[in-house]
Formats: sequence, structure tokens, C-alpha cells
Amino acid sequence: YFDAKADPAAPRWLHVDVRLVRKTPLLSLQRMRDTPSLSSMVVLRRGNRLSITPVTDDEWKAVRKILDAV
Repeated sequence: YFDAKADPAAPRWLHVDVRLVRKTPLLSLQRMRDTPSLSSMVVLRRGNRLSITPVTDDEWKAVRKILDAV
């Protein structure tokens, strides 16, 4: 896409090269609900949509522990 108003000195667009490092196994909602250390996760609260939700450091460590065990 050519943007005539874009200035090379102050670009509006950024091109990023992305490379796959490793695949992550899927973690089901049921497995997350069955894990006591994840019981406070926002995504697991009733009425919440599967969307972008905050995850605390402790919750992320618990998720990584589950995924590393797979």
C-alpha cells in the first residue's frame, strides 16, 4: 500500500519480519478451570467473552508450567 502522505523521516507504517520460534499447544478452557492457580483469571469469570483479557504474572507462570508439562 502506497501512502503518499507518509514521510520516510517520520514513517506512519512499520514493517516487521516475524519468524516462528515454536508452536504452543492449545490449552482448553476446561483444563484452565480445573487448575486451582488459574481460578482468578478474568477470562474464566462467568459471562466473560473469549477476548483479550489481562493476565497476571502468577497466572502466566501457571499457564507456562501447564504447557511445559505437555
